[in-house]
Amino acid sequence: MTQYKATSPIGRFAIGDIVSDFSDRQIAIYINQGLIKKVASTDDATKASTATTTDQVDQTADKDKNTDGK
Repeated sequence: MTQYKATSPIGRFAIGDIVSDFSDRQIAIYINQGLIKKVASTDDATKASTATTTDQVDQTADKDKNTDGK
């Protein structure tokens, strides 16, 4: 499901809120006016979060291997 975030206050939504209850026409208008922007879906965010965590764990493991100077 596509989600949109408010880049300016719009109706009951503050800056940064995920907006809802707008028709497709309203969404198109608000995007063109720069009031909202499309955000990544939750699945994409989860994938990015998992990738970051894995990279951090791998870097920590590499540091542990080299700490004794051998």
